[in-house]
Amino acid sequence: DKAFIGASGLTSDGPSEVHSSAAWVKRRMLRQAKKKYLLLDATKFNKVRHERICRLAEIGNLVSDRRPKGRLRTALDRASVPVHVETD
Repeated sequence: DKAFIGASGLTSDGPSEVHSSAAWVKRRMLRQAKKKYLLLDATKFNKVRHERICRLAEIGNLVSDRRPKGRLRTALDRASVPVHVETD
């Protein structure tokens, strides 16, 4: 019931992926899961890649090593996406 996915980039439009085939698989995983998690390090914030995986609101939860700032943070708040910061 849970999907854990990564992405090549994340903007206020949503997560994106370099490879179309990977984006397709991730969309399918998100559709079938009840709980959804995007695992992403902060270097991918505000990066646009080849194909958008989904809208920001479809993520469910963002798990990262830092909190996004600025426009991305505002967009996550508006989409009601909780941000979980994990550190060692």
